[in-house]
Amino acid sequence: LLKQLFGPVDTPVFWRVPLSAATTVEQIMTHCYKMVVAGTTGSSDDGKVVLSKNVSDHLTIYTLENGAHYLNVDITTPEKIERAKDLGLASSGVADVILTRYLYHAADLFENTARTGRCFTVLRHPVERAVAMFHTLRTKGKLGNMTLEEYADSEAEDNWMTRMITNQ
Repeated sequence: LLKQLFGPVDTPVFWRVPLSAATTVEQIMTHCYKMVVAGTTGSSDDGKVVLSKNVSDHLTIYTLENGAHYLNVDITTPEKIERAKDLGLASSGVADVILTRYLYHAADLFENTARTGRCFTVLRHPVERAVAMFHTLRTKGKLGNMTLEEYADSEAEDNWMTRMITNQ
């Protein structure tokens, strides 16, 4: 479906914004559309399985027991995106979609290739996302007894989206 929308030389690149339904979008792509996905954060059960696999020196498609298809490439950090570039992730055309939090580094995947990355995302209202982050961090015990108001006034919420868009 995405290749029909984006064209034969375009590779869809999904910008993963934390706490904005990115894991749900990943599951829709792998389970409903049976797409080959490059890049998972490991937040889903599928992602945990993929990231636990040994990464080899060539691109390989893993088909999980539930039918989901993932490439054996970890692009959870800028350094790992560089490794994916060395493996020819973008030029191979094997991935139906690339999922990443790092837009600027993902753009480097397409340098000196005949392919083009086309970005799309799902956004959540920034205040709702910040409140969800507060609850997530509090549940994990990382905020102690901090209230939501104290969290909003603190440096804990550092406007991740703005930093990623501006490459800061």
